[in-house]
This record gives sequence, C-alpha cells and structure tokens, in this order.
Amino acid sequence: MLGDDDDVFDSVTWESPAPAAAYNVDHVSSGPGFRQSTTDSNEGPHDPKWEGYLITSVKDPVKELAETKDAYVSYLVQAKTNLPIFSTPNPSARRRFQDFVFLRENLARDFPACVVPPLPDKHRLEYITGDRFSPEFMERRRNDLARFLQRLSRHPTLQRSTLVRAFFESTEWHVHMHQHVAHPPGLEPSPSIIDNISDTLLNAFARVRKPDERFLDMREGVDKFEEGLTLSERLFTRIRGRTSDHNLESGEDLTADYHDLAVAVQGLGFLESGITDQLNHFSNTLLEFSALLRHTTQITTDPLLDSCTAKESYPRVNVHND
Repeated sequence: MLGDDDDVFDSVTWESPAPAAAYNVDHVSSGPGFRQSTTDSNEGPHDPKWEGYLITSVKDPVKELAETKDAYVSYLVQAKTNLPIFSTPNPSARRRFQDFVFLRENLARDFPACVVPPLPDKHRLEYITGDRFSPEFMERRRNDLARFLQRLSRHPTLQRSTLVRAFFESTEWHVHMHQHVAHPPGLEPSPSIIDNISDTLLNAFARVRKPDERFLDMREGVDKFEEGLTLSERLFTRIRGRTSDHNLESGEDLTADYHDLAVAVQGLGFLESGITDQLNHFSNTLLEFSALLRHTTQITTDPLLDSCTAKESYPRVNVHND
C-alpha cells in the first residue's frame, strides 16, 4: 500500500515502443508516443508495461447499401503489430462508425482508470457542406477515425485489449459485440443492499481529505484550455463561413464574390475595346485569387477546426468520467 507522501505520478510516461524495422514505417517510428525499446533500465514500478507496438490506419470509405434507406459508410481498418494477443501481424476488417462508437464506449466501461480517446462528434462537422455521403465528409471522418485508433494504439493498456483485437480481427464482429455486452470482462458481483448501507454509513463519517493541489491546478488549466479552444473554434468558423462556405444565400462567401467580380470585369472587357487585354488579365487574376483563397481555406482553416474539435473532446470526456 502506498503512503500518502508517495508520488506515483512523477514516474509515469506515455511513450510507446517503436515498430520493428521490418515493417518500414519510418513516418511513425519517432516523435511523441514512441520510444526505441520495450525495456528500459530507468523504468519505475508504476511505469506502463509495453509488450509491443500497434500501428493502425483507416482507409477506403465505401458507401454500403447505397440504394436503400439503411445506407451507411464502411471503412477499412488495418494494423501492423507484434503484440502477442493478436493472431496475425497484419489484421484488417471493415467497420462502420457505430462500430467505433461501440469500441469506445465499452473500452471506457472496461477500463475506467484509463483515459480512452474521444471519438469525433457525429454532429460537429457542420462547417462541411453536403450530406454525410459526400466525399469531403467521408474523408474528414476517415481522418478523425484514424486519429482515434492511433491514440488507442499508443496506450500501453488499451492496445492489448481483447476488444481492440476483435475490432481488427473478428469476421463475426456483431456476434462478438453481443457476447461482450452479455459477458463483459472483469465483471464483479453486485454488492448487496446491506453492503451498500454499510458503505454509505462509513463514508458519511469518513474524514474528507484535502484535494490534491496538482489535480486542482490541472482542472483549472483544462478549463482555461477548453475556453480558449471554444473561442478559437468560433472565430475560425466565422472566418471560414465568410471566406468559403459555399452558401450563396448567406451573401458571405468571399470566394464567390471574387468569382462574380471576375465575371463582371470580363464582361466589361467586351464593352471597353481599348483596354480589353488589361481587363481580361485582371479578370483572370481575380479567378486565380478566388481559387487560391478556397484552397487555402481547405488546407489551413479546415484542419485547424478539426484539431480544435478533437482537442475540445478531451475535457468533455474528462468531465463525464469524473
């Protein structure tokens, strides 16, 4: 039993082992979340224990049952691993968004002491136009789901979960889901009514310990961080809406305004024969600027909004788990 003065947090690290060289994955073999070996002479008794690596990817979104009201999108999930819990080093399967939801919810229940990464909110991609089967929407969700699995794979406990293994390997995933719900791992027998009453009475007279200042500071920092992220997301959502929201009725699509101006200048060139070439050059410049402005939004503002949304999810998960 650890004493009150023992600090079990200072020695915790969230680095994970680097993948084997045989898989040639140099782009993920370094950086945050990875280290060079599974054994370290500097490891403390409370450090997470690594058994290997798990490299994940999400690819190839496909619309299933396209001509029916039950249409959905499936994704190809793949992994490369040397974890002994897996039966193959290269598992793969097709999964839909609801399968990811099941995985996340049950991991949070099975491992209450672990911070399970959040999933992208099903309804927080409002700045993307089109329906949920549009190529832009499916690609954005694919990126979010890939990020979710990468974070899972870098957790020393969650990566060895039997549910994670089944998610990548099982050809009868729906059967496994029902079995997991019916017989969850590590389920302890429910305490009796007498036990509950005894615990309540004991806790009522227990001395309330002063909250750890470190956790209070963490919570204050998280609250400020979440507030800053929310303000940033609102600001850049407004910027994106006014720059390139594809909504002509709003009157705030700046890229469309530049495009309309280019068309008007081009029409003026037909009337002003003396400066036709100059006006056509100006019109072409406006068209190019409109296209570049839209492209800049897609490669800068959109990823920033994705990042803000993903980071906002962590404080919300922390609040729900408290």
